[in-house]
Amino acid sequence: MYFLYAIDDAGSLEAADLAGRGLGHLPPANTLITRGSMNGPGNRMCLLAADGRCKPKDLRYDTAVQTWTRSVNDAFWIGVVNGAEPTADELARPSQVFGHTVDLGDRGQWMIPLARKYPVGSNLPMAMILTADGLTLAQKPEFVAFSNRAEHMWRQFCRQMDWLEPDTADAMSVEDEWTLCTEALGINYAVGPDEVNVLGLLDTESMGQIAAMIIDVPAVEAELVRRLSSVKKKTDGPNLNAPSPQNCGDRDA
Repeated sequence: MYFLYAIDDAGSLEAADLAGRGLGHLPPANTLITRGSMNGPGNRMCLLAADGRCKPKDLRYDTAVQTWTRSVNDAFWIGVVNGAEPTADELARPSQVFGHTVDLGDRGQWMIPLARKYPVGSNLPMAMILTADGLTLAQKPEFVAFSNRAEHMWRQFCRQMDWLEPDTADAMSVEDEWTLCTEALGINYAVGPDEVNVLGLLDTESMGQIAAMIIDVPAVEAELVRRLSSVKKKTDGPNLNAPSPQNCGDRDA
């Protein structure tokens, strides 16, 4: 099944202004199906919308079989058919950014985009620009904010591992981490804060897992194991002082 959306006082998608209402993460407007409803979840006339693959008969307002929740920004309603919440496969975008897969239990397998590859680089798409000086790579505008937050997360991870000097003033809050993980999910799937809330995708455990995948912690762990194994072979004994990986600075260092 797919998420259902109810937008108060909107007779068309143009009037609904999806991006302006916080629904810019949905598939393109021309791929959605819509219908008007005289009595929506706010007991008001509204525009119902859903993914174009949703069966037309399911695009209706019926509290006997659906649960509706007001959006965090109070700009729309989001609904699901009880017992038939959307799956990762149904929400997946046609083109995805490769990274690490996270198992979210009964919510399925989710591909988390690798924003800060270890030791350097990123899997986020880059623009290629040919100039008189040659071919250059540049961040695409839609990924700049997410990329910067991922770099912030990487530096915090390095501080936690004592690879950088502590800087509490630059620490990420739990809400910052929640936002970063939600953005990561939204790159590969048609979800935003409300969809993440409804599906219960983030908790204290899954948020840590997703954050680790964004900054390529699995590759860091593999490198530490390799280095410790090498040290042990040279000394013929355990070494409890784990060497720290290099390149804890900027992504392109």
